[in-house]
Amino acid sequence: MARRKIRKVIITPKNQSVVKRPTRITRPVKASKANAVNKPPVTKASNPEIRKIQIMHEMFLNNIKYTEKIQGDIVILGSSLHNLPPFKSNSRKIIYAKGIEQVTSDKISFVYIDVNVNDADAHIKIRNKIQPLMSWGSILFFNKHEGYQAKIKSQPGKVSSTAAAKVWDDFVKDNYLQTYGSKQRPLVPTWKNLYEDYFAIKYYPNPPAIRKSNRNLKIATVFRSGGTYTPAHVDNIYNSCKKYIKADFEFYCLTDMPNEFTNKNINKVTLQHNWPIYWSKMELFKPGVFPTDSNIFYIDLDTLITNDITDIATYDTNFLGMRDFNTLNLLSSGLLKYKYRTSHYIYNTFLLDPDKWMKCRGGDQEAIHLILKQTPEYMQDIFPRRMGEFINHCYKPETPNAPVKIDDHINIVCFHGRPKMENLMNNPVIRKWWRG
Repeated sequence: MARRKIRKVIITPKNQSVVKRPTRITRPVKASKANAVNKPPVTKASNPEIRKIQIMHEMFLNNIKYTEKIQGDIVILGSSLHNLPPFKSNSRKIIYAKGIEQVTSDKISFVYIDVNVNDADAHIKIRNKIQPLMSWGSILFFNKHEGYQAKIKSQPGKVSSTAAAKVWDDFVKDNYLQTYGSKQRPLVPTWKNLYEDYFAIKYYPNPPAIRKSNRNLKIATVFRSGGTYTPAHVDNIYNSCKKYIKADFEFYCLTDMPNEFTNKNINKVTLQHNWPIYWSKMELFKPGVFPTDSNIFYIDLDTLITNDITDIATYDTNFLGMRDFNTLNLLSSGLLKYKYRTSHYIYNTFLLDPDKWMKCRGGDQEAIHLILKQTPEYMQDIFPRRMGEFINHCYKPETPNAPVKIDDHINIVCFHGRPKMENLMNNPVIRKWWRG
């Protein structure tokens, strides 16, 4: 595909910062209004190097966007500013600095770092200067990161590392309970993740006050026949909630087999559509399922609750989702908290053309994310490190006779991928939490 050089333009109208700088990437196709907000489409380049730049640019813009409501300046630190795509900010000051001594911010919401990867001292100075200035949920962004989480694609099993990467790897280790990475792996030396064409660290230094509401709390799950789940999984979720949620609630199960349940404390709601597998979850937003003023806390059946989650279940929000475990800015529907009254449009939009929405490669969670009229809150932003992905946070499959270990700070374990929870029922750790 032909590439066009974009000429340099700088526009600074009143109360707005707009910066456009030269780039030579393939121009993306024009996005629809919905996709422009939720999932900017990018034309895939055949040249791998150009594609790397495209991915980095897309993620750079995504992370700029998702820090828009965070207090603090945008800092662009380094010498290769021409490598960045055009971007803007309506409310934040943009600071361009070749060296950290030029940064005079009181608060930082986003920082792009492109400084010599072999100069550890420079990166230590950067870390020491910006760490006290970073707001809750602020992001450090690197155009690549070759640390202990990175594998060399051409040399499987060999790990690449730079002096700069070690500085930021140590930053993550030192602040483990207050950080997430753009690939939400645990970022500990025992796990080797795939090489990143970009890398982002989300930082949570000082927790904000938590909004709480116990009003009309309904806990829900969905059980559909034909899979590996049974009514026992539903009972397990109910029993765990009774033990670990210290608030009044009613429990609901949306199912195509309501007569299979004997627990009178479970309200059975018959599914109305024959939507396959996880697409039945779209009926969670259907009018008439719950009382109108309900606050819904949804839990997937492949979930273990291991400690008190009252603050999560009673968090007051319009729409709270779990952050996908593979990226910073995509929704996971394994756990959801939302106001029922204001969420009917999700079901109604899906109902207009279910076949279209069921083509989403990311499943129901991608469809929900694209349909949402507002940017969701993420549980990991409010409750960092409280949710864990079993395969990456509790289990190391590369280890013979891999032990299962659930750290004390993890209150909810999600079984995404393999092994599934039902494959581990003989494990004493899993059986302990399964039995409550």
